[in-house]
Amino acid sequence: MNTNVRSHQNRLDNLFKKFEVFNQLKSPEAEEIKAHWSRYLCVLVSGFVEFALIEIYTDYAIRRSTSKVANYVSQQLEGFQNPKMQKVLTLAGSFSAQWREEIEKASNFEQFKIALDYVIDKRNKIAHGELDNVTYGTLKNNYQTIKTLITFIDDQCTR
Repeated sequence: MNTNVRSHQNRLDNLFKKFEVFNQLKSPEAEEIKAHWSRYLCVLVSGFVEFALIEIYTDYAIRRSTSKVANYVSQQLEGFQNPKMQKVLTLAGSFSAQWREEIEKASNFEQFKIALDYVIDKRNKIAHGELDNVTYGTLKNNYQTIKTLITFIDDQCTR
């Protein structure tokens, strides 16, 4: 996997591990802390997806094209935000129709879509001031699925 993506993922994995300590607490104050941490982690997972996709596709362009083309790809990806599944499919398809098709035909495509769209929807609500209910368990499961999706896309770009 791309080393920058791996490093970012490791930092996020460590935060999830640190949160496990709070997750064991059962007081009203602890419940409020857990809710805030879950929202915070949701925003970070969303940012991780954006970062990972930009990094993976930019790295692909650098390795496979001229510096001018790579620079163009990098510039185009700078504004890539809120990557719900449809947007990810469009991005993958802009590099290769086959890549898009592979993602769509993946056995766990529906899980990819549900996990990614959940995180992005929740992040948008949080960012716009809604204190949406983000449960740690659901977020953690979706993060695991998103990591699988990111690995899938990274594998496409490195074969």
